[in-house]
Amino acid sequence: MRGFILAWEFLTIIPLTRNRDVRPEELAASMAYFPLVGLILGIILSVSNIGLLKILPASIVDAVLIAELIILTRGLHIDGFVDTIDGLAGGKTKEDILHIMRDHRVGALGVVGVIMLIMIKYLSLNSVPPAYKNLVLIAMPMMSRWLQAPFTNMLPYARQDGMGKAFVEGVRGRQAGIATIFTALVLIFLFKFNAILIMGLLAIVTYLIGLYFKKILGGITGDVIGAVSEVNEVMFLLIIIGSHII
Repeated sequence: MRGFILAWEFLTIIPLTRNRDVRPEELAASMAYFPLVGLILGIILSVSNIGLLKILPASIVDAVLIAELIILTRGLHIDGFVDTIDGLAGGKTKEDILHIMRDHRVGALGVVGVIMLIMIKYLSLNSVPPAYKNLVLIAMPMMSRWLQAPFTNMLPYARQDGMGKAFVEGVRGRQAGIATIFTALVLIFLFKFNAILIMGLLAIVTYLIGLYFKKILGGITGDVIGAVSEVNEVMFLLIIIGSHII
């Protein structure tokens, strides 16, 4: 139960306890519950979708849902995405990239990148047939948070310190395995055996991104984990509408 609470409080803006005494190994172990947190967020989005469609057109509702997810997660992964784009755009060496990623100022390409990300996410979500929209909303946050555990488990940490260090150095195959099994069971329930295709394609994308960051940084950071989570939300939507699964 503590693992779920830590995962929930780290990934969302909604507190469950006032306990701030958390050991690094506990944070890493909580990654097993990341897909469950994503599933709950997805259910919240689905319920919101059902209610909002009674008073607003679908095109507006989709924009509200994306904003709702950003607010519920306090923009945690969006922030990582922006920092990663800034670092890649402005840095020539590993040291430069890591330094820029830690800079709190937002560069022009970071702004352009996040606008494009949200635009593609909105257009993709808006392209999902209405009959399947709630299934997709339920699964989308779960899929991106599932891959954080395997991604973190496969690569070293690129910095000497930082928030992501506890996760990268502490996560084990056990957490990645639990997250994967849970996600597979839920996705099979939602999409039947199309779940194998969805998970396989997302895993390939994540693996290739991991190889890229291992080459240029020698590993990953917390910002990179957040960026990959955002990319995988978009990739999930593109796989759904591009492969004609639904």
